[in-house]
Amino acid sequence: MSKIEKFTHNGKTFEVRVVMETNGFCVSVFHNSTLISPKYCMTFETGFGFQQQKNQTGIGQLIAIAKSDIKDEMYYPS
Repeated sequence: MSKIEKFTHNGKTFEVRVVMETNGFCVSVFHNSTLISPKYCMTFETGFGFQQQKNQTGIGQLIAIAKSDIKDEMYYPS
């Protein structure tokens, strides 16, 4: 599974990419095809537990955290 979600902040367009890895999912943010964030990851087990307790998807929460960091100007220069 691979998912790309674009969003704009302060006139810049960012891509949030979700990738399935061996043990779970990871979210990263790119600007102009350059990685500008750390990987935000969650195991399948944690994601399942998160959804059961919070009634939200773990991937959705990781995306929200990544976007929040961008909006707070917490990213690597591109």
